[in-house]
Amino acid sequence: MTNLKETVFISHPSISFVGVSFVLCLLAVAPRPSFFPLVLLLSSLQLYGRIIAHRNNAFVNFRNLWLALTSAVTLSHIGPALTALSTPSTSIIFLTLCAATASLIVLTAIFIDIKACAKMKSQWSQITLFPALWASVWVVIARISPVGRLATWSPVRGLPPDIWITRWFGVPAIDWLTAACSVVITEVVGDWFIGSAPARLNGDDADSIIIPDLPGVPAPKAKSPTPRSYYVLALFGLLLTVTIPHYVSSTLPLPPYSKGTTPLTVACVLPPFQRLKNGPPLLDDFIQESRRLNQAKVLLWPEGAVRFDSFDAKAAAIERVRKDVAFTNHFVGMSFEEVLPSNGSKTERRNGFVLVDKHGPVMEYYKRHLVPVAESFSLSPSTDPPTIFTLPLTMPKGFTRSEWGNETRPIPVTASICLDFTDPYAFDSLPSKPALILAPARTWDISVGLSMFEQAKARAAEIDSMVLWCDGGEGGVSGIVGRGVNEMMKAGPGSWTRTIGIQYPFDDRKTIFMDGGESVGLMIMWAFQGVIWAGGVLSTWRKARRVNEEAGPLLG
Repeated sequence: MTNLKETVFISHPSISFVGVSFVLCLLAVAPRPSFFPLVLLLSSLQLYGRIIAHRNNAFVNFRNLWLALTSAVTLSHIGPALTALSTPSTSIIFLTLCAATASLIVLTAIFIDIKACAKMKSQWSQITLFPALWASVWVVIARISPVGRLATWSPVRGLPPDIWITRWFGVPAIDWLTAACSVVITEVVGDWFIGSAPARLNGDDADSIIIPDLPGVPAPKAKSPTPRSYYVLALFGLLLTVTIPHYVSSTLPLPPYSKGTTPLTVACVLPPFQRLKNGPPLLDDFIQESRRLNQAKVLLWPEGAVRFDSFDAKAAAIERVRKDVAFTNHFVGMSFEEVLPSNGSKTERRNGFVLVDKHGPVMEYYKRHLVPVAESFSLSPSTDPPTIFTLPLTMPKGFTRSEWGNETRPIPVTASICLDFTDPYAFDSLPSKPALILAPARTWDISVGLSMFEQAKARAAEIDSMVLWCDGGEGGVSGIVGRGVNEMMKAGPGSWTRTIGIQYPFDDRKTIFMDGGESVGLMIMWAFQGVIWAGGVLSTWRKARRVNEEAGPLLG
């Protein structure tokens, strides 16, 4: 065991930690970051950072570690990235730049934590600084990045995204838990390396053992400092307190048919390729497939299902959908691309969504976040936030008037499109909580589809709603998530239906996260950090005052 300690921590720390970090980064920072490998990666980075931070060749070691992390992130994402842009070389260059930036941000956060902790006297402040710093960094990055939360190292696997604290604080709470777990492991491994050593007093306490000018007169006995392991154990207890409730009382989906629920059958309309004769599905194909799925009350088409070259063409298509599908009290979510009127030589297009009922369009939404390069050069983003439409659900078959109650039951719905779900503030402008979010999407790779599906889960958990995710891309993943439902219905083409239970009467009060966003969690984290720091300062002041008071008579 001693040889292992010497090899890892003393003889060859660079080889050991850089190699381990590279492997862990491959596992942790994949298109869907994983909780446990990420915790181990952060622990490895913190341990190695503490070893090399004060050495003469610290810059060289940090540079090598940065290159290793950049290489690992690039390799873990290279599969889906090759087909993301027009040429593979452009995709690799763009991916490498993103990986290098993210890796530099991670190492900078760790370096700041090491330097700041060296100047802190409070052990509580030292072990809780990194979690707050880690969560804050990714909040800022998600806010300024064109791909939102996809640019962060926030785990989406291993720790359930619908854990109760996400409805309060969102993904930053998950980031805090991740970093806090890594701190616990870092402290345990560090204690294992150092071993049991006699407790030492800090500089102030050491000077007070013998009072100057009074040789042989012992000072009042200083109170032994609380062992650092006690604080680590307390942090571990806090982590258990936060996570245990989820496993003790898991959120279960509501039954579709009960006194307290409203059954709603939804469908994702994806015409199978074997039925198509002329390439990709056209408007007629989607209308025909929608009519076949007439058992569903809400039918959603994938992102960019049809294209229109003029407003007149769009209006004509909406009228066809109204007459052929929606006239029987169905609600059809059409997703499309359309040409915008332009006075210049460049033709502008935008990606939109319209919900059509038997009277015509009742809700519209246009995509606000475009895929960098792939969409940002050819499409125009919208600045209008989503709105809520109260869907009047009529009594389905099998119910009596006394069981159903009113003539219709209100179901508040809204919409958002694909990459918009990477924005944690996508629904902050809504006046109330929706029961269902219609989410057309189109991804180009199965790993990207899975990653976006996880983003939909996170947004559903934050606002305590459900998402109908309909991905029409190659290998796209479609399903229903939120409020205890976590069903991946299909990967690839092929329509499907699902009956879900909506709370009745529906509680449309906004969650804490919807009201305050990620800033609420950050304020609480840093307020907690501030209280700890203030407590440490107060404790130091009281200790100094007590020593002065007890030493006063001796000096007199």
